[in-house]
Order: sequence, then structure tokens, then C-alpha cells
Amino acid sequence: MNKLKVQVIAPIITADFSAFKTNLDEYTKQFEIEVTSENLKESKEIGAKLNKLKADIKSEAKKYLEIIETPVRDFKAKIKEIEALLDEKRGKIVAGIAAFEDAKKLEHTQKMQDYLNSQLVGVELRDEFKKFYLPSPSVVGLTSKGELTKPFKDKINGLISYAVEQQRLRDIEIENQRLKDEARANEILRQREI
Repeated sequence: MNKLKVQVIAPIITADFSAFKTNLDEYTKQFEIEVTSENLKESKEIGAKLNKLKADIKSEAKKYLEIIETPVRDFKAKIKEIEALLDEKRGKIVAGIAAFEDAKKLEHTQKMQDYLNSQLVGVELRDEFKKFYLPSPSVVGLTSKGELTKPFKDKINGLISYAVEQQRLRDIEIENQRLKDEARANEILRQREI
């Protein structure tokens, strides 16, 4: 990809500022008066004249600045067009990546569910212990052959082992409670016999 070739010829603005300032200074000396009630009207006219002169100079300067700023605005607009084109192309790539990753994650989720189901064959779990929260799917969770990676298999096997252990502990808890209840019932019967 070639780089954008830009040629800049910096504008040169010259003006006879020092001569103009000298001339302006000479010209405005006539307006250096002390304002009194007798010359108030004339003082206001002088103020208006000076204000108009300032506006004229500002207007003239704007014309020259517009000459310089127009190519800058055009250049910025063309750069924005290029950026928009790149954003459009990048947007298509990003959408493609997202679609690919979503499909891979969906495939990974299905593979994890299939693996979980295959590992549960022959494992006796009551329904309350069959609720598994599979690991979050990952684009890199499958081998190049489309099989689950070992870390994900290990996580799923760990989930099954945990569920089996939880069921075993619950069974022990239930049996202990049953034995306590039976002992209490026997105690009540024995006390009634006495």
C-alpha cells in the first residue's frame, strides 16, 4: 500500500505592516483630542470613523485568510472521505470476524454439551444435580480437528465430579437426618413404654 502523497506549498502572506502602522499612527494623530461638551458630537464621529476603519481592515484580512483556509478545508474533507472508506472496509471485516467467532462459539457450546452428555452416560445423578453451567465458549476451545481442547474436557469432567460429590454429601446428610429421626422416634417410643 502506497502512502498518501501530499505536497504542501506553504502560503506566504506579506504586508507592509510597519509602514501601514506608521501611516495609521500619523493619520490618527488628528483624532487625538480631549473630549468636551463642545466637541462631543465630533468625538463620536471620530470614534465611528475609527471603528469603520477597523472593520474595513478586518474585512480585507478575512478575504486573504479565506484564500488560505479554503485549501485546508478541502484537504480535511478529502481526508474525511478516505477515513470513511477505511471505516466502511474495516466495518465489513469486523462484522465478518464477529460472525465467524459467533459460529465458532456456538459450535464450541454444542461440542461441550455433547461431551457432557457422553460423560454422563452411566453416571447416576438425581435431577437436582444435573444442572450444569458450562464454561463460557471460546473461539480457541476447539482443536484444529473440531474437538474440545483438553482444558475444556477437564473443566467439564470437574463439573461432573463436583456434582457426583455434592450428591454423595447430600445422600450422607439425608441418611444422617434419617438416623437422627429414627433415633428420636425410638426414644419417644421408649419413653412411652416407661
